[in-house]
Amino acid sequence: MSRNWLSFVPNRVPIVPVRMGGRRYEAIIDTGAFISMISPRLSVRLGLLRQGQQRVVSVHGDIRTRDLVFREGRLYLLGL
Repeated sequence: MSRNWLSFVPNRVPIVPVRMGGRRYEAIIDTGAFISMISPRLSVRLGLLRQGQQRVVSVHGDIRTRDLVFREGRLYLLGL
């Protein structure tokens, strides 16, 4: 099976193209993230319904509560 590897530029944010709902968007890759985040505006555009909430602790120790949404069997936190 062949693999398509992504190339990254040192000291730059790793951004890749993704498709959701038949449209193309850009996403940031965070290899240390436990869960993916999606903007509230994009969740509305995709018609995603809120499915609950999750407490999130930032790298600085801040604790916040974020809404959760599901899309195609995957869980997303609503972010910024």
